[in-house]
Amino acid sequence: MKLVLLAGNSIHNKAWIKQVEREMRPLFSSTLIHEYEHWKNGSGMIDLDLELKVLSHELRKEKKYVLFARAIGAILCLKGIKERKIYPAKCMFCEIPAIESNDNNAILEKYLEAYALQTVFIQNKHDPSLSAHDLKELLKAQEVKKKKVITFEGEDNNYPDIIKLKKIMKKLLRKKQNH
Repeated sequence: MKLVLLAGNSIHNKAWIKQVEREMRPLFSSTLIHEYEHWKNGSGMIDLDLELKVLSHELRKEKKYVLFARAIGAILCLKGIKERKIYPAKCMFCEIPAIESNDNNAILEKYLEAYALQTVFIQNKHDPSLSAHDLKELLKAQEVKKKKVITFEGEDNNYPDIIKLKKIMKKLLRKKQNH
């Protein structure tokens, strides 16, 4: 099975996602780090529609893959799954951010509506963007199925314990699809 990794919005997340990829590589037959277009052109902010088009093109021939995504990368994955443009076997999302919009979290709620793909959500207890408690409430309100929420004892939006993330990924890979 292939692992597809997506980082957060900032180019500074590139080094972190490369560390994650190096650590998790032995668990998979192959890996792919999705490189955002705005990292290449220096525009600063992700264009979700453009990135989804690029990502779905990259994955068009893949039969079975797992998504590991952080922050805006997780939002991009949720959007792609909701719009049926990407078809992962399982997902592991680290740091789901609140989305700034006039409708508060309406966009995030839309992407989570009827979500039923086997997924592990990892969130710091006091992540300033969206606390672990608020994420759990959001997932419950949206009736998200086949989920596991793991809370890290963090006060920020950093997730430096890559060994712990690898252990969680190992458990996710061992779980059968229908659970």
